[in-house]
Amino acid sequence: MSRETILRPTVTIARGAVLPAAAAAVLAVVYSVDFLAFHTVAELFAVCVGASLFFVTMPLARVDVEPAAVHLGAGYLWVALLDLLHVLFFEGMNLHPHGGANAGAQLWVMGRLIEALLLLTLPLAVAAKRPAGRAMPFAAFGALALAGYAAVEQQVMPDAYVAGSGLTAFKVGAEYVIITVLAVTLLLLRRHRRRLGEELYGPLVASVGLTIAAEVLFTLYVVVDGPLNAVGHILKVWSYWFILRALLQRRHA
Repeated sequence: MSRETILRPTVTIARGAVLPAAAAAVLAVVYSVDFLAFHTVAELFAVCVGASLFFVTMPLARVDVEPAAVHLGAGYLWVALLDLLHVLFFEGMNLHPHGGANAGAQLWVMGRLIEALLLLTLPLAVAAKRPAGRAMPFAAFGALALAGYAAVEQQVMPDAYVAGSGLTAFKVGAEYVIITVLAVTLLLLRRHRRRLGEELYGPLVASVGLTIAAEVLFTLYVVVDGPLNAVGHILKVWSYWFILRALLQRRHA
């Protein structure tokens, strides 16, 4: 493998970091003024990207040559819906009787778990001799999302956050499971690098790496509106940007 091939993902990541850096600066200013506004803006960006991935890839549902785009689009709609519920349930929004820091954290865990599984299965979807299309991943991740929401709504999911003491063992353990899944995803992405193509591989590696860094921070915070939580959300915005960039580059490749 030539040096140019090895460095190409790094160059792709660097070029794609300009707009996320500007977004991070804006979000930092918003955070300094009001955390709830900061959280809402950051999460709604992720919701818009996730929904956009679904609708942008919808015309490709029957095209065998784009299994990666179809797979991501089918799953990220459900991730976006869970992110939206996370916003609505979040502490301070006062939009749901079961809302609060605990319910918001529970929905966060479900959203990140489904996202991690979606990314984990992406290389397998690309490598499959017969692309599964949209229906299978859409149904599978949809069932997981609905089950997760039902568990939160019915208050049967273990607590993820307790006021006064912070994150629970369930929340921290779930985050480390998600981190492990994402680490395996990086190995699979590297294994299927040629099938993915450089226009997908570089941004996907950046997105997964940023998500891992964010998840580590989400195991450490004690107060919901603290700086660790804020930095984790900025990293999430970055990771979603790289996912969007990957698919946009693929469509114009």
